[in-house]
Amino acid sequence: MSAGGSAAGHAPGRRRARAFTLIEMALVLAILGAIATAALQPLGVQLEARDRRATAATLEAAIEALYGHAIVHGRLPCPDAPSDGDGREDRTADGRCARVAGLLPAADLGVRAFDAWGNRLRYRVTTRAAPAAAGASFTMADDGYCHRSDGTLDLCERGDLTVLTRGDDPRTAVRESDAAFTLADAVPAVVISHGANGHGAWRPGGGMVALPAGHLDEAANAGAGSTYYARDYAAARADCHDDGAGRPAPCGFDDLLRWISPTILAARLVRGGRLDRLDRVLGRLGMGRDREGDEDDIGSRECRASHAVVALRRGKRGTGAVASGDSWDRFGSKIVQASAPSLTS
Repeated sequence: MSAGGSAAGHAPGRRRARAFTLIEMALVLAILGAIATAALQPLGVQLEARDRRATAATLEAAIEALYGHAIVHGRLPCPDAPSDGDGREDRTADGRCARVAGLLPAADLGVRAFDAWGNRLRYRVTTRAAPAAAGASFTMADDGYCHRSDGTLDLCERGDLTVLTRGDDPRTAVRESDAAFTLADAVPAVVISHGANGHGAWRPGGGMVALPAGHLDEAANAGAGSTYYARDYAAARADCHDDGAGRPAPCGFDDLLRWISPTILAARLVRGGRLDRLDRVLGRLGMGRDREGDEDDIGSRECRASHAVVALRRGKRGTGAVASGDSWDRFGSKIVQASAPSLTS
């Protein structure tokens, strides 16, 4: 009786102990969930930062490969068509690029075609894409004549791309918040990753990721225009617009962009021996020549000097042959004397 009573007396206590243990477990699980949530948020940031570093390295490798391609072939490659995405540049029957913007021709360059998020890298180059008949081009090799916008890569050619950013322009006395200002102009080519959000990116299987309204800077990077943006990373926000007015604030931005420097490209082509020696002389003087030895953009003295250098290069070393009956002045004479050793060696 007492044993039975004792057992019955302990039963409620055991039930209370089991109930208390379940409450403790629920509290522990709740605490662990909160800790896991707090830990995963910075982990996501760290993973994205890792992917951005990897993509930046991929872009740098692509830029170096483009410089190398220019040294080997005397020109930059054409874009790859998104419709086939085979990693090869696409040219028309007459040798011109089929388009000004598309995918990076990664197979031709021997580099990665994708960013860390699995999207294709975009490539825009200064070129006379068919059916255009005029304008600058960095995708045709030098024809030996240094002339701005003659359609071949030489020291006189200028890129038609401009890279902008937003923020406080250090060159001005006032403090801006999100005004656009130029980072680089006369750029021959750019290579772009559309970041983790992929806005405007070409997917591996085809098709482009939609662009939300207001994301004008990311839309520019996804287009074939002449203006591109290289902004600092900015987190996504609901109410935004990239109009530079400040109200609402600019949209989130996670694109990564690298560009070919026109001066570095020229220096490497000259050092690599890809550009004509006469182009080198005239380019250093800020002069150009066309197939008649004239240049409309420079003064008459420079034109006569350029004509004299052309005649010298063609082997007409006699005074009458060089001057061609024209009395060019001391300025032209000094140019010929300075350039003669490099042109005749």
